[in-house]
Amino acid sequence: MYVELGTIVLILGLYVFIVFQLRAALNVLVNRVNMLDNAIAEAITKLPFGQSGNFEPINPVQQAIAGLIQNMVTNKQERAENGQFVKATIIEPAQNKD
Repeated sequence: MYVELGTIVLILGLYVFIVFQLRAALNVLVNRVNMLDNAIAEAITKLPFGQSGNFEPINPVQQAIAGLIQNMVTNKQERAENGQFVKATIIEPAQNKD
């Protein structure tokens, strides 16, 4: 009888010990995740949005190509049904006065 009672007390003691250890481990895990979350949030707030940091300058050729593409999109000329331009912009040639 004492052996069975001792076994039950031992099993209950181990069960209580494991439950407390699991709760402590879970508590540590939650604290570490919160610390990681705060560290990530702090790092994100330190990112240089809209500021010129140590970034490479814009390539002038790429900037020129982007400007051409923007002009092609915004400056569409009107065309008639036969495909010819409706309104032409006439640019007078420069006069050389040497």
